[in-house]
Amino acid sequence: DLLVLLLAFGLSVLALAQVMTTGHGIIYWSIRTPFGPFGPYVSANDYSGLLEMLIPVAVGFILSGSYHRVPRVLLWLAAAVALASVAISGSRGGAAVILIELLIFGFIILRFRSRSTVQFGLSLILGLVMASGVLFAWMAGGGQRANRALSVFQTDKSIQVKMGDRFWVAKDTLRMALHHPWLGIGVGTFETAFPPNMTHVSDLHWTHAHDDFAEGLAETGLGGGILLLWGMALFISLGYFRIRERLRAEWGWIPVGALVGATGLLCHSFVDFNLRVPANAAWFVVCLAVATQPAIWPERSKRSSRRSAPRRNDESVNDEFLN
Repeated sequence: DLLVLLLAFGLSVLALAQVMTTGHGIIYWSIRTPFGPFGPYVSANDYSGLLEMLIPVAVGFILSGSYHRVPRVLLWLAAAVALASVAISGSRGGAAVILIELLIFGFIILRFRSRSTVQFGLSLILGLVMASGVLFAWMAGGGQRANRALSVFQTDKSIQVKMGDRFWVAKDTLRMALHHPWLGIGVGTFETAFPPNMTHVSDLHWTHAHDDFAEGLAETGLGGGILLLWGMALFISLGYFRIRERLRAEWGWIPVGALVGATGLLCHSFVDFNLRVPANAAWFVVCLAVATQPAIWPERSKRSSRRSAPRRNDESVNDEFLN
């Protein structure tokens, strides 16, 4: 809803202001850290993980078209600022996930809405991308800001090594899971159990596997793996198989946005550990709850119904749907 959009906008404005004024190593001008912080997080990947969930819900709120107190263009500009902040953060995983989420939104619009709505929705998404691109170009105008922002498109050797490290750590984590197939190594013990199972020499201290699925399987064993697959099946069936009936409701785009946001974080979890960050894990649970709840959103108002009169035949709301 509007609060989610304001939260995403506020976090992104503070993060961009921090980059423009203090650079790196200080969180909100007061807390020093040896890492490369962005916004309230010590890692740009963690910041991107949160915005990956907030932005789709905000876009769903705007697409619902049920809020008229603020001009729609201002709402889209706020979403564009949040979108640009993910690109400027330098998180490749975040940029890739945002692209995946935009593609999912585009597919849903093409699949479930009328032709006029398709043209309008795709135009808005394209405008959002263009507006964020303009902001990105302005922020990357020169100096350290440019190096940080443009790094999202670069693939230098050091980054390749880091990605390679993530792959072999995930591989060793899965091998560790095979050595403890039934009960796993225990929840929260990865940091202690992983060093003896490393097959590569590394001077890094691995607190997590940078793959939530591999780490979860290693820590919980076969039982946890079965629960994980069951949860994924429920998420898909309760979320993606009920999109059409949700879009018949007045605020139906909001649970669709939560669905897209949860999907984005799951994709990011293959190369990072956002689900181990308490704030991101909490928002993920909220997105899951909104995306999979029964379709009990209120019926479209008469005003909305008049606006959508040409497509009334295939989107009527009846008593069966409400039951």
